[in-house]
Amino acid sequence: MNDTIALDFGTMRTKVAYHDTTRNSLELMRLGRDERPYIPSLFFLGEDGRRLFGDDAVEHLDSDPLAFLPKPLKRELREQWVRAGNRVKATPTELLSILFCGLRNRTSEVACFRETAPTGIFLTVPAQYGPPDREVLAKAAHNAGFYEERIRFVDEPVAAAQAWLAELGGTEDFVVVLDCGGGTLDWACLHRSEGGRFELLPELPPGGDNRVGGFDVDEAIYALVDDAITDTSIRNELETRRCLIRDQVRALKERHSRTGDGGRVRVGNVPVEIPGEVIADIVASRFITQACQNLCSYLDKVRERVKIETPTVLLVGGSARLRGFKEAVTEQCRCKTVWWERSEYATVLGAMIPTKGGQKKSTANAAKSIPKPVQPKPEPTDGGAPPPRPKASATSITTPAPSKEDATSALMYCSKCGKQIVDDSRVCPECGAQLGGGASQPPPPTTSAAGTRDQVRQPDIVYPKNPPLSPHLCWVNLLVSGLAQIIHGQVAKGIVMLAVTIASNLVLPFILALVIEAVSVIDAFKVGKALASGKPVRKWDWFPQ
Repeated sequence: MNDTIALDFGTMRTKVAYHDTTRNSLELMRLGRDERPYIPSLFFLGEDGRRLFGDDAVEHLDSDPLAFLPKPLKRELREQWVRAGNRVKATPTELLSILFCGLRNRTSEVACFRETAPTGIFLTVPAQYGPPDREVLAKAAHNAGFYEERIRFVDEPVAAAQAWLAELGGTEDFVVVLDCGGGTLDWACLHRSEGGRFELLPELPPGGDNRVGGFDVDEAIYALVDDAITDTSIRNELETRRCLIRDQVRALKERHSRTGDGGRVRVGNVPVEIPGEVIADIVASRFITQACQNLCSYLDKVRERVKIETPTVLLVGGSARLRGFKEAVTEQCRCKTVWWERSEYATVLGAMIPTKGGQKKSTANAAKSIPKPVQPKPEPTDGGAPPPRPKASATSITTPAPSKEDATSALMYCSKCGKQIVDDSRVCPECGAQLGGGASQPPPPTTSAAGTRDQVRQPDIVYPKNPPLSPHLCWVNLLVSGLAQIIHGQVAKGIVMLAVTIASNLVLPFILALVIEAVSVIDAFKVGKALASGKPVRKWDWFPQ
């Protein structure tokens, strides 16, 4: 049964991959507008309690620009609270729970998930992520309905190397992965084990720099726009519509990566012209130079350890597309650089590839079966109409479906404490938590041939609605006690509360009846707040946190 997805929560973009059982291939979910295989990692925090993400959040950039986080959430995972420009605050776990829950619901749009929602998830993370970062992601995934025993972390370099091996059929035994994300630059050396899979080289620990990323290039371009605006009224526009301006800046940077041209960023009715040469200088000074310095230092250690004069470096992540970056790395770092068209999605696709030992042969065969990109045919010279161009497929890798055994026995991390665990472990050696594959793993939900998607949900749990209901719905309890609980899904509890309120009004003093009414309002607010944050509650929970 297909019940697992891979999710890459990036600084700027979020992607999801899954195994298409009908095609026997790995696919990217078409999450965004216009069938894009990603959504922006953007969050909207409304003063009315609404929490939106992705393209739904983007729709409010113009109308409510202060309701967005000033920094990418991926850089704030260890913070207790994050605040939008309107001072509305939320916890990172709350926002990620909403994101993961929404994406899990979106899987119903895919044919293989229409009857059963996924219960397992591979979360890709930088190799140097510690237990605190992993704990936030694990809690959010559990809140979203994924089984705790089936929440697994996959180091991004390992996933990227597996994708490269499957898609391009590389033969090197040692590779260095340079993950150029929106918010961080990460590097790691991997070696191919006897079983054929790539593993981190313990003698060369992975590293990273959270001061280098595509976001930092955006900030430098944004600073130029800021310096160019002198009119007070226009500067107010710049401050209040910061996220909208950054969106223009990001689009300008991506266009420069493709064409080398500059362009305009419009603030109100004032266009700010930024030449291509200026953007190139920013990319070189804020990203390429620092990235090459970090990589050169690491490659010196790699050469000393593995005795390879010209190491192979895999360039993955969206920022690897920046103009001139690949050429600079090749020249300055004296290495062989590999970049391919779908390397931006290498981590999320590679996370879905079975990584258990003995996959060397199968991954090589998988690489041979990958469909080559279809090149458009030239215009015919006889004046006839050219044949229609085939529609681009989401297929990136053709590979055997990851079995449940593969999913639970790969080299991963404990979802409780973040400790790395070895193959087939049943108990975490660090915290003692039961792991997947043991007797404590919950049995998969039973569904009939006519089963529905809702059958994978536990019957005693109330799950968040999409879009979420406002916690302020609690005030309807002043009219009919328990009505808010009924609307949220705690039907039996709401009916009992209504009956108790009616009885108390008949036999108890007025002041005690009023106290019971107040309790029902407070409880409804707590329930609504928990559900709005993406956290499921039990049907008889009182005052959930």
